[in-house]
Amino acid sequence: MLSMLKNMSLVMTLALSFSSFVQAEEAKKVKLTPNLEHGAELHKTCALCHGRWSQGINSGRYPRLAGYPEPLLEKMLDDYREGKRNDIAMIVIGKIKSMSKQDYADLIGYISSIDLKKQNVALDIPTAPGDVKAGKRLFKGDCKSCHGRDGTGNIKKGGFPLAGQYTPYLKKQIKLFMSKQRYHDNDPDDETFEDYSPADLDNLLAFISTLDD
Repeated sequence: MLSMLKNMSLVMTLALSFSSFVQAEEAKKVKLTPNLEHGAELHKTCALCHGRWSQGINSGRYPRLAGYPEPLLEKMLDDYREGKRNDIAMIVIGKIKSMSKQDYADLIGYISSIDLKKQNVALDIPTAPGDVKAGKRLFKGDCKSCHGRDGTGNIKKGGFPLAGQYTPYLKKQIKLFMSKQRYHDNDPDDETFEDYSPADLDNLLAFISTLDD
């Protein structure tokens, strides 16, 4: 009898644990409706670095974020919240780790909604030096499947938009990938850039810089 009661208790404990797990997973799937007005207020802090409309800055220090799809913005911010990427400005000034879930949804929703054309923000990426045709071949072979043939990104594969992004920022990120200070596609074993020469990198960036034309 005692053994039977112990077994029943174990079954109930497992059932409750499984139920709690299911509830937690379902909670993760709940998409909060963003309050864009509140998101705009939160974005004022982001604007200190990324620009008034998150258009980025030409120096390459801070990227354009305006108009990025919400799932990709969420993935990027999650990387900072989880320590996969580190930037003191994101943590201290942006306070990304202390945001509530609603704050998070509001900010992401607002940034994704920004239309630079409607805000009369001219975002014209200068054509970078290099062989555009050679860069196009590299792009088609190494980048197209995840970042889209026109460089506008691929949500399903987590590929961020490259078109309309400043060349110095992209160059800095690729060099971080090459030195393994950052992991391309969050994969430590990724070999995408291992055989790139300096000329290959310049050519690829030259082609990408034409995608906003």
